[in-house]
Amino acid sequence: MSWAAKAAVTNATITLGQTLHLDFDGRYAYLVAPVKLAYIKAGKPVALPGIITMTLHKVESGWRVSGATWADQ
Repeated sequence: MSWAAKAAVTNATITLGQTLHLDFDGRYAYLVAPVKLAYIKAGKPVALPGIITMTLHKVESGWRVSGATWADQ
């Protein structure tokens, strides 16, 4: 949100693609998937493909992201 405000970006969305790798170990998970960040900047659409890697932790109410990294594709 902070980046979007500073960069005058609107309508930002992240679309998660088909999972490339997923490991579960009890209450923890590791996920790798392609993603697309799309937004509008200065009236023009921008789409940035990438790969996201996330670690997740299961709590009583469901899964929570405990860490994430992004690599441009």
